[in-house]
Amino acid sequence: MMLDGAQVLRLGRDLVVNIAQANHTRGVEWLERHLAGRYRIHRVYRMADNHIDSMLLALRPGVSLARHDGIRDLLPEPLQSWKFIVPPQPDTGAFPAYGDADLVLTRRRYLPWHVR
Repeated sequence: MMLDGAQVLRLGRDLVVNIAQANHTRGVEWLERHLAGRYRIHRVYRMADNHIDSMLLALRPGVSLARHDGIRDLLPEPLQSWKFIVPPQPDTGAFPAYGDADLVLTRRRYLPWHVR
C-alpha cells in the first residue's frame, strides 16, 4: 500500500484524497481508520493520475485555483460551491523546445558534495 501525501489536499478539517489506482484506495481506507473523528475525508476519483496539487490549489477558504473548469464536477458537493479561478490555457508555442544536449540539470562539477 502506498499513498503519496501529494494525493491529499487538506482544507482545514477536510481532506480531499485523489484516488487514481488501487493503492490509493487502500491508503485512503487506512486514513479513514486512523483519522476518524478528527478529519472528514472526501474521495475524488481520477482527478489526476498523480498529484492532486497539479489540478487544484486552495487559495483561501471558498476560493481555489483549478487547472480546468471540469474540476468542480469531480469535487464533493460541499466544495462545488467554491469560486474557481481557471487560468487561460497556454499557447502551445509559448514553451521553448529543448534538445537532449540543451537541458542539463546537473553536472558533477556543480555538486558541492562531489569529492574530486
